[in-house]
Amino acid sequence: MSRGQVIGQSGNTGCSSGPHLHFGAYITSSWTAVDPWGWWGAAGADPWPSDAGNLWLTATPQYPVPGAPAGVTATALGNNSATVSWTAPSYDGGSAITGYTVTSSPGGITATAAGTATSTTVNNLPGGTAYTFTVAASNIAGRGASSAPSNSIGIAQIWSASFDLSTMPASIPVNEAQSFTIQVTNNGTQAWPAGGANPVRLGLHYATSAGGFPNYIRSGLTAWVSDQRFNLPADVAAGQTVAVTVNPSAPATAGSLLLEAEMVKEQQF
Repeated sequence: MSRGQVIGQSGNTGCSSGPHLHFGAYITSSWTAVDPWGWWGAAGADPWPSDAGNLWLTATPQYPVPGAPAGVTATALGNNSATVSWTAPSYDGGSAITGYTVTSSPGGITATAAGTATSTTVNNLPGGTAYTFTVAASNIAGRGASSAPSNSIGIAQIWSASFDLSTMPASIPVNEAQSFTIQVTNNGTQAWPAGGANPVRLGLHYATSAGGFPNYIRSGLTAWVSDQRFNLPADVAAGQTVAVTVNPSAPATAGSLLLEAEMVKEQQF
């Protein structure tokens, strides 16, 4: 239906005292009766308080969904999470708001909050990406429209490293180990412990093609020939660069191979 559309003609038949018209609104796909209040853009109290909930229309009254929340803001927490805050919508659809759904962009990562909440935390946001967030309110009729996007925030990577292997020898005889130094930079937000139950160590492996361990497991793109670990000289703070002396042993078979480096937190990932 649209504003101004003729939906019926008033008439008088049978035992009645004058012309009258019965009307209702239905979802045609299921012929479910719904309360038309709110569909024409109004907000506020039900215009028919004498029959609250319009039970004359349906035995199970249904209400419009809430409007969009406003004033959405986001704050990065520094642990792959963000706090998102908002103001409740000015129109609740005629029934209490039962919850909120917060959605990130990109990624579509969601978090939910109770109907009385005005903020929540979104977790598991991959680092190295800028995010905005939208918020939608729900009531018994369903989820309403999403808010305008929040401000953009950057989520830093907790675990990130870069390597300078420029001092690596161009060739190493088979079955021999040659010592050289790798400059390792902690580009993440969390310090790397050199000791303890879960030390972070430098992993080196010769491979027949690039891609790293995850690709080898998932798609067979990389075949590791060897895997060796080397200790850090000390704890490495976020943003710090350290020199790690390594002496990886060359494989027993001659050939052209890649030497890949990665940081490994032992017994954890």
